[in-house]
Amino acid sequence: MLMREVLIHDFVFPDTIRYKLKKLGVPRKRVIRAYVCNLAIALRGVQELLKYVRDVNIKYDGIVVISDHGEMLGEFGLYLHQEYDLPQLTFVPWLRMM
Repeated sequence: MLMREVLIHDFVFPDTIRYKLKKLGVPRKRVIRAYVCNLAIALRGVQELLKYVRDVNIKYDGIVVISDHGEMLGEFGLYLHQEYDLPQLTFVPWLRMM
């Protein structure tokens, strides 16, 4: 919801988001906090999935939860997933549960 005020469409020039956040008085720490809150929501879904798997006694060797890409959270003044070859964007976050 934080980015709703900032985004015009799916792709915006990198400086546009930084400029709008600054104009709205939104500090980088708030963007990071909002991102962490979104991760917490997603991980609750993972917890529910694991509970379901245990409750119905599904046999498995492991479960892997994977993202499609990383995000820029103000590094180099960039936000979201711009078209740059940076580790923050090319490293795919994932976790494995046994």
